[in-house]
Amino acid sequence: MTGVPSAGTCLLWSARLVSVGLVISCLEYIAERGVLSNAGLIDWELGRTRTRLGVTGPGARIFNALFSYPNVLALVACRLVLAVIMLVAGPAGWIVTVPAFALAVAFCIRSPYGKDGADHMSNIVLGALAVAALVPQPGVRLAAVAFIALQCALSYTIAGIAKLPERQWRTGDHLCGILGTECYGLRPFAQRLNRKPALARALSVGILFWESTFILGMLAPRPVALAYLGLGIAFHLTIAVFMGLNSFVWPFLSAYPCLFYWLEVRPW
Repeated sequence: MTGVPSAGTCLLWSARLVSVGLVISCLEYIAERGVLSNAGLIDWELGRTRTRLGVTGPGARIFNALFSYPNVLALVACRLVLAVIMLVAGPAGWIVTVPAFALAVAFCIRSPYGKDGADHMSNIVLGALAVAALVPQPGVRLAAVAFIALQCALSYTIAGIAKLPERQWRTGDHLCGILGTECYGLRPFAQRLNRKPALARALSVGILFWESTFILGMLAPRPVALAYLGLGIAFHLTIAVFMGLNSFVWPFLSAYPCLFYWLEVRPW
């Protein structure tokens, strides 16, 4: 076990990586703050009508004070400050993961729509970090590392298995379709891929195989497991470049220190 980083060190790097995604997300909200306004895509005036709690009673008054525009920008600013502290501070700054997780829950209450896998992974990592900060015991930190690593491995595996029954995923049609969209694509590349169906099929099948067997890859011999992690890093960086999802890469990569820790401590 000599040279193996501690569970605390892994969580520290997880906190730093997930905080990068939070910083990017907050800066995007500030730059495009109109989406949070009453005329925006995720305005609170409409969103609060989802439940009675957002319309009547003392809870509604509290939520309206926090989530209405422009008050919500103060929450964005607080989240940005906490993320910066997580990024630059050492273990002493772990305690800020508690309010950071609370703000993540608050933003889910304000608008549960449009959340993708990266948002869920970010909340999972923040929640595990918050528990480890509140109960700073070695066993709790080890459990947090295991929880994050398992959640990441399951997220890949379940996503891959869910795609397998769809013929369009196996043929590459869905991959070309996504890359050809205006919001999440790169049309010149999609057009080239459409002209090479064999390449599209190979890429799509490769992604499906990597995702659906990821959890088995973490049980495989070390060189194979490291190859799975390397492909994962390349996968997320490619998505960030081709699909323009600037903050998508960081929540998943924040789980990788925990996956590396698993490879170091497993008995084979």
